[in-house]
Amino acid sequence: MNLFRPKVSKAPQSLSNLALILLLAKHALSEDVCATWSCFMSKHEESFKPVEEKDEGEKEKGHEEYCLEWTTIHRAFEEMVELSVAEFLESCGKTMEIFSDYLNEERDGNGGEEERQAEAFAELVVGIVDFRSFVDIMKDRAKREYYYSILAMWRKSLK
Repeated sequence: MNLFRPKVSKAPQSLSNLALILLLAKHALSEDVCATWSCFMSKHEESFKPVEEKDEGEKEKGHEEYCLEWTTIHRAFEEMVELSVAEFLESCGKTMEIFSDYLNEERDGNGGEEERQAEAFAELVVGIVDFRSFVDIMKDRAKREYYYSILAMWRKSLK
C-alpha cells in the first residue's frame, strides 16, 4: 500500500452535489486519509524549522521569510490532497468541477445541518492547502495534533 495514496471507496453515481460533498467529507476525514496526511506532515516537519529573519524591521512588521523548500513540500501536499479528492469524485463518475462549483455556489445560510457540514468541509480543504495555513501547522506539532484531534471528532459526527 502506498502510504500517500489512501484507498478510494465507491459511491453511488446519482447523488446531489450536497450529498456528494458530504460523502467526499467522510472519505477525506476517514482514518486512512487523515493518517496519510499526518504521515506526510510528520515526514516533512524537520524542514519547517524557523528561518532567521534578515532584518529586525521585517520581524516588527509581521513579515516572515519562507524558504523555497517549504513551497516545494506544500505543493506536494496540495497535489496529494487534490489527487485524493479527484480520485474519490472520479469513483462517483464526477470531476473536480463539482467541488469547484460547490465552492462557488451562492448559499443563503438557511441550509440545514448537512449544508453547514458540507460548507465547513469545503473550507477545511481550501484552508489546509492554503500556503500560510500549511506552514503554520507544519511549524508547530501541537497545532498539528490539535488539528487532527478536531478531524477525528468531526469524523465521528459524520457517521
